[in-house]
Amino acid sequence: MFYLGIDIGKFHHTAALLTHEGKVIATVPSFSNTHAGFEQLLTLITYHLPPTEELRIGMEATGPYWIPLAWWLKTHCWPPVVMNPIKTSSLKQLWCAWI
Repeated sequence: MFYLGIDIGKFHHTAALLTHEGKVIATVPSFSNTHAGFEQLLTLITYHLPPTEELRIGMEATGPYWIPLAWWLKTHCWPPVVMNPIKTSSLKQLWCAWI
């Protein structure tokens, strides 16, 4: 299982592809919130993802800026898990206080 984490921004996003052990395989420091940027992300995925591996994608619902990318990923058979940023922040605080 591989994981793709995407940080959503208004004009640009960033992404990191990780193994199930948490090892970073590849990153995209910045790709635009456009079709061309999404194709750049697709290149990263297809180049680094072994054909037999499953891919899980996660992103935070930052304003409306996540919607075009989520829709595009879904059309490419990779529906992302869209997380509420308030909840993820709360979970992070809880986790950090716990350890």
